[in-house]
Amino acid sequence: MSSKRRSSPRGHAAAAAEADAAPRSSSTARSSNGLPSKAALRAQELAPLETAPTSSFSSPDESDLSPISPPRKEALVNRWKADPKRRRFKLLRSFTMADFVTLGNAACGTCSIFFCLNYLENKLYEPYIIASFILLPLALLFDIMDGHVARARQNSSPYGSDLDSLADVISFAVAPAVLGFTLGLRGVWDCILLAFFVCCGVSRLARYNVTAETLADAATGKVKYYQGFPVPTSLALVVLLAVAYWQDGVLGNMWLGTYRWSFPATLPGTFHPFSLLFGFFGCAMLSEWKIPKP
Repeated sequence: MSSKRRSSPRGHAAAAAEADAAPRSSSTARSSNGLPSKAALRAQELAPLETAPTSSFSSPDESDLSPISPPRKEALVNRWKADPKRRRFKLLRSFTMADFVTLGNAACGTCSIFFCLNYLENKLYEPYIIASFILLPLALLFDIMDGHVARARQNSSPYGSDLDSLADVISFAVAPAVLGFTLGLRGVWDCILLAFFVCCGVSRLARYNVTAETLADAATGKVKYYQGFPVPTSLALVVLLAVAYWQDGVLGNMWLGTYRWSFPATLPGTFHPFSLLFGFFGCAMLSEWKIPKP
């Protein structure tokens, strides 16, 4: 018999079991040709993922819960400002709540004009003219509230003063003139007086924007008085037109009558003395009268 013992099948099985028990993820495991085995390569790939902290998968802005350092905060703000999506609606984003209340004033005046046009287009359909009357006092409410909202929220925008003036032009100059035209002031001289009234309102608001700082009190910073009639006082004309409408004193039965005035001879036309009230309010707006501010 040979001096060397033959290994039994049972010994081969034990050796295989010991080999399987060895760590498969060892980076030194190599195949028979001397190269790393597939299992070893796979273990090397998965090792960093298994040991990586959970926070490494979060975004750079969320990975650190500690207070942001000033340089990093400035960098994040600059990146946010450079975002093209942020530049959309940039003007509206800069508006404050008071500015949107002011735009409500402008919307009421504009819709009042639209209702006047619908009234004429739809054969004097009464609900349209009633809506036109109602919207102008509502515009005055918005005009009053925008200042209260700005003071209550203690913020304002650089557009506030100009927005307020432009909205007042629509609601308290153009809209009353259109309402007067709708209810019968359609003669040549009537139209001239209505246009004069609108121009006076625009000029009055321009003067206020320029002189508001000089008229403001040094201690409080507020204007103590108005110079000339404020433009919203034109609502008195709207009230008169509303009373005339309910008493059937408009259109063909205009209050104070209707006249044919042919002076000069090259410009004949119909004239309603009621339109002189618009001329008076226009002159009062441009006057130097000091009206105490409430």
